[in-house]
Amino acid sequence: MFDIQKTKEELLQSKLKAKKTSVYEKLCNFSERILSIPFPEKMQKKFQEPIDFCHLYITPAGVLSFTILFTAGFSLLSVLLTAIGIIPFKLMLILFSGILGMGYFIFRYPSYYVTQYKIKATSEMVLTVLYLTVSMKVRSNLENAVIFAATNLKGPMGSDLSELMWDVYNGKYYSVEVALDDFIKKWKLGNEEFTQAINLIKTSLYQSYAERDKVLEEAVEIVLLGSKNQMKDYSRELRSS
Repeated sequence: MFDIQKTKEELLQSKLKAKKTSVYEKLCNFSERILSIPFPEKMQKKFQEPIDFCHLYITPAGVLSFTILFTAGFSLLSVLLTAIGIIPFKLMLILFSGILGMGYFIFRYPSYYVTQYKIKATSEMVLTVLYLTVSMKVRSNLENAVIFAATNLKGPMGSDLSELMWDVYNGKYYSVEVALDDFIKKWKLGNEEFTQAINLIKTSLYQSYAERDKVLEEAVEIVLLGSKNQMKDYSRELRSS
């Protein structure tokens, strides 16, 4: 049987544990400590958006520092190896081109990663709605439904819903409904069917028992219809990147 109180405590405990950072995040943070370079203000907001969206533990300045240190460091090493005769000049030019390309990839990685993140999240959207509706049918309680979904989803949606409940318990939001409004805003662009389904789940709270089941079924139907088109859009975006 699903123990909501036990699950809530487990969810809070999991949030207290430090998130395992990726090699990219570690290198960005390490580079920023060595060489902190101010990020251009005009680009700051645009660059920060994918970082926040994917919960990456880095800063734009860290990305810039890592890019410069990597590019400058390996470029100087290539020149040095050519100067002492270890590698020929033509090979140095090839290496230099590769270094510049890798430097560009490092700088643009948050933008590439957000596309991958959205694709993974899209694959979980149907499950998210299903978990929410199943819980709401058993008991019409939005908090229980979000916790149930968060503990059963292991990808981006699970992370987002866990973060949402963490923010509710820590006072950032005064209710789960308000927190879900921000969640809907985050995913609204390009995911209208999903956010529409979440809104329907919210409104089911105020429906009679018979009407509630109809609204919840409608939410599932809407997200199923929209899922296929969303996956196609993200795949196209990834190829164009």
